[in-house]
Amino acid sequence: MMINSNRKLIIKITVVAFILICLGYYNTQHNGENYRIELRKKSEWNFGGLYVKSLNDSSFYAESNTDSVVGINYRKVIPENEQLRLGDLVKIKSIHLGGDTVDVKFINISRARTAKIWLSIIPVAVIAILFFRFFKFDRKSITFKERNE
Repeated sequence: MMINSNRKLIIKITVVAFILICLGYYNTQHNGENYRIELRKKSEWNFGGLYVKSLNDSSFYAESNTDSVVGINYRKVIPENEQLRLGDLVKIKSIHLGGDTVDVKFINISRARTAKIWLSIIPVAVIAILFFRFFKFDRKSITFKERNE
C-alpha cells in the first residue's frame, strides 16, 4: 500500500514539473529571450503595491515582492496637504529614465489598507467565537462535536 501511494506522488510531482518546464519553454519561444529586457526599456512604467523604504527631498526608494524603484521629482505630483512617509503603500505612474530610476508623473498614497486589514479580522473573530460556543473539540476522535449544554 505504501509503495503504491509513493508512486502516485512521484507521478504527480513529475507531471507538475513537466508542465512548468513546458510553460517556461513556451514563454521563451513565444516572447524571445530579450522579452524581459525590452519590457524594462518601455518608457512608461506603472507600479502598484510598492512600500516606501527610504526617502529624501528629491527621491524615494520603494519596493514590493517583485519590483523596486527609485522615484524622482515626486514632490510636484503629491496632492496638497499630503506627505510621503516611510512604510506608505504607493501606486505610481512614471517615465523610465534608466536602471530602476523613474520620473514620477502620478502618485497615489494609500494609508487605509492597514485599517482594512484589521477590520477584516473582526468577522473572523466573531465567527470563531460563535463556532466554539456551539461546538467543542473532542481529542479522542479528533473531531468537533456539538455542545450538549
